[in-house]
Amino acid sequence: MIGKGRRRVTAYAAPAIGQCRCHAKAIDYTLSRWAALSLHLDDAHVAVDNNAVENAIRPIALGWRNWLFMGSQQAGERAAVLMSLIESAKLNGHGAWAYLKDVLEKLPTWPNSRLEELLPHRWLAPSPSVYLSLRLQSRVRSSRAYH
Repeated sequence: MIGKGRRRVTAYAAPAIGQCRCHAKAIDYTLSRWAALSLHLDDAHVAVDNNAVENAIRPIALGWRNWLFMGSQQAGERAAVLMSLIESAKLNGHGAWAYLKDVLEKLPTWPNSRLEELLPHRWLAPSPSVYLSLRLQSRVRSSRAYH
């Protein structure tokens, strides 16, 4: 099946090459990468596309343009640290919001000698009951602010 597809592309190449050099370049590109392009036919575990990778790097790729205008070198470095923490938290299976909220609340009173415990790969999420009570307290505080 793979050889048949390659023969088909090669057969298409002959008339196309005479029409436009750009077609010839595209066909040469395809033929030179034929093994990689047809790998998913031999191994069902290999994805046909790389959408998972594209989706994972999209936030960073979109941010590059925005990060050029952070205002200062120091602001850019702070944003990079924050983005690194968020992505590391996601890689370790934590919700970014829950992780940052917990760490930023603990940080002012947390001893410097134990800062490593707050890194995403070592962080222990608060138990659900503690988390719910913290959310309730913050809602009560915010509702009192409006009355």
